[in-house]
This record gives sequence, C-alpha cells and structure tokens, in this order.
Amino acid sequence: MTTTINRRRGDDLEDAIYQAAYALLQHENYQAITFSKIAAAAHTSRSVLYRHWDTPFELLFSAMHHHLKSANIQLTDTNFDDGNLRANLIHTGRQFMNFLASMLPEFNHMMLAEMTSQTAMIQKILHEMQQGNLAIIDRVLTLAIATGELKQLPPRPTRLALFQIIRYTFIVEAHTLDTTEIIAIVDKVVLPAVLATGRNLK
Repeated sequence: MTTTINRRRGDDLEDAIYQAAYALLQHENYQAITFSKIAAAAHTSRSVLYRHWDTPFELLFSAMHHHLKSANIQLTDTNFDDGNLRANLIHTGRQFMNFLASMLPEFNHMMLAEMTSQTAMIQKILHEMQQGNLAIIDRVLTLAIATGELKQLPPRPTRLALFQIIRYTFIVEAHTLDTTEIIAIVDKVVLPAVLATGRNLK
C-alpha cells in the first residue's frame, strides 16, 4: 500500500513559517528563538528553513515584515498634502511613529542588538530603510519647492533627521512620541534645519 504525503509547498508553507516565527517573537526573547523552534512550530523541518534563510534573525525580520504587509501596515503613504511644509513634516512624523509602534517590542530589541554587528544583512536593511525614508521626505520637500517654501533639497542627513530622531527615541529610549512631542521636534529641530539648508542656494 502506498501512502500519499501531503506536503505543503510555496505560499502555504511560507505563511506557516512566518506565522510560527511571529508567534514565537511575541512571547520569547529573540535570542532564544532557533530554527529548531520555528520548524517545530511550523510543522516543517530545519532543512527547509536553512534553504531559505541563513540565520534566525533573517527569518524573524522577514516574518515581521510579512505580518505588516498582511495587516496592510505599510510606510508608503506619500499621497498627502496638509497645506504647508510644517504640516507635512508633522504628518510624516506621526505616520512614522505609528508605523514603528506597530512593531513587536521584541522585534525592536532584536533590531537594536543586531545593528551593532554591522553585518552585510544589517547594512542592507539600513540602506533600504533610509531609501524608503528618503522617498517619503523627498516628496514632502519637493512640494515645498513647488510652493516656494524651499529652493532646493537639503543635504541627505537633514532629510533623514526626522526619522532618525523618532527611531532613536522609540527603539533606544523605548519611548513612544505623542503628537505634541513630534510637533516640538519639527518646530525646534527639523524645520529650522530644513529651512536653513533648503533656502540657501550655493
């Protein structure tokens, strides 16, 4: 007698792996999460995981982003205009804070710890994050150029400042900024820097 083994493949297996990894990240320290634990929770084998991810960190990172995508939580809303540069910077800051707050606390701990390693994977992640941030802020600044509030795009560090401050406060200091605090960051730090470097043509 022959037995047919119904093996999950493709998207079904990937979903099961991501769901298992995400569930573990909800309840365990990320350093304690191994391929063996994820494989057992997903009812698959470690060899399947090793074929697609080099480390548990890479799998956990992918699982977090899979969850965000499935829940339609994306930092891609650039189709807004609240009337002026200041208002658009505040909108951007609030949107970014909400995005970060949707992450699991243990995911943020993992990212903070792994960022010190400076591996090729971390460098790639940081580059992609910055490119995504620049795509959002550059649209805001381009609108300001079109309305005459700015004459040029500020330097890259200035354009990334809003995201860097919010990210540091949330991940390193473990503090969720409210709207009043984001407005203060825009008014006291980001907007003055943007105006100083975006109005002076060389």
